[in-house]
Amino acid sequence: MAAAPPKRAGVSCKNRRIAKRVCNGPGRVGEIMGERVPIGELVQAAGLRRSNCFAPLTALWLFFVSIAAGTAWAADAGPGAALFATCTACHGQHAEGNAKIGAPNLTGQQSAYLIRQLEAFSSGRRGTQTGDNFGAVMRATAGLLKTDADRAAVSSYIASLPIVPVPTGSAGAKADLATGRNYFNGICSNCHGSDGKGNGPLSAPRLVGQDRTYILRQYAAFKSGARGADPADTYGVQMRSMTRALPDERTEQAVFDYLSTLGGQGG
Repeated sequence: MAAAPPKRAGVSCKNRRIAKRVCNGPGRVGEIMGERVPIGELVQAAGLRRSNCFAPLTALWLFFVSIAAGTAWAADAGPGAALFATCTACHGQHAEGNAKIGAPNLTGQQSAYLIRQLEAFSSGRRGTQTGDNFGAVMRATAGLLKTDADRAAVSSYIASLPIVPVPTGSAGAKADLATGRNYFNGICSNCHGSDGKGNGPLSAPRLVGQDRTYILRQYAAFKSGARGADPADTYGVQMRSMTRALPDERTEQAVFDYLSTLGGQGG
């Protein structure tokens, strides 16, 4: 008879059973940032059901099985680094993200933008719309940052990290880069900059160096109202309105193709 797999430190669920327990019923995980979190409550907060669980579930599973290991190395590196240990399971040790589970690259983003997104997840302005399963998981995780000071500390730490170039996808041979460049420079660059590196005073995030799939998913979320529908989300509402400036899907793809040519290295 095969021996049961060993438990990881601080995790009360057997790793190979976590997925089943997340989708089917209550359970408990070990200490996360100093407190015990019922897995059922976290999943309920994320709004996951069996039918839609599997797409974002990998991210949630990695969070549970990796959190104990992530806390140790950050314990003596300041409050921001210690809090960031919660994020590494999905976003990576260097905040480079993980396209396979839908986690974006966070490097190069302004601290103020990161704080605003964490506040949006915590308040329910983001991650509560039907169909936004990845946002729902992030909302549940962001809820572990209990105070404004926590959100500011982890955001400042992430903003201090070096930019990590990641594969962003490439324009195909038939890409209409001329149309993409014209629309990007005529519309998107007003906020995001002609180089796509964002604009702090305008609260516009960095786009270059980001996984193309994530960019497409967020644009689709703004377009459908899964993001930017809450009137209190001022910048989200603004971005949602800008999706109407691109006349059709062909133009949208042209803009995304052009964006992929800008590259993601440098400051």
